[in-house]
Amino acid sequence: MKKLCLAIVILFFTGMTLSFSQDQPSLKVHELGLTFSNLDNFGIRYKTGNEKTLLRLTFVALNISSNKISGQNQTDQTNTGMGAGFRIGFEKRIHLVQNFHLLLGSDLGISYTYNQQENGDNKATQWVVSPAIYFVFGAAYQAGQHFIISAEITPSLFYNYGKQKTTQTGYNDIDITNSTIAFGLSNNNASITVAYRLAK
Repeated sequence: MKKLCLAIVILFFTGMTLSFSQDQPSLKVHELGLTFSNLDNFGIRYKTGNEKTLLRLTFVALNISSNKISGQNQTDQTNTGMGAGFRIGFEKRIHLVQNFHLLLGSDLGISYTYNQQENGDNKATQWVVSPAIYFVFGAAYQAGQHFIISAEITPSLFYNYGKQKTTQTGYNDIDITNSTIAFGLSNNNASITVAYRLAK
């Protein structure tokens, strides 16, 4: 399985490097925007290149959450969590009609999540690291000279590795290691990006 993943990564970079190194128009493009997925996750996406091929850098927003549940007849329960991610890749733009483009490409990315739950003397913690390859399919509309709106779906081949530890009063600690590889498509793989565009 490791050899298969390595072969996929090598093919990804080889294909993208070849497409990026072809004869390109002289117009240099820079785009900076906000990307939203599932209405509750957002990030910053920067693209640079030319009218046909662009390098993509996506910084998925750092998510931090904390809440406390308390009641008259129950032990206080506290939940905390955080997560962040990063992607790098390339996209090709295929002109369809005026101001509309088809987007095809791929990203390599990694994300990290951490969650902790405390209930009196009992505590459970979990962290997961997820490297992934994303396949980009989408469309973009250029609104005027400086704005571009794009929508994409990005099915992914991902590997999850993480650990979970549970501490309970009167019981031995429980340590669990999780390791999975899968291909998936979910609401989090669909996104909309609104970007400011400079071309010169």
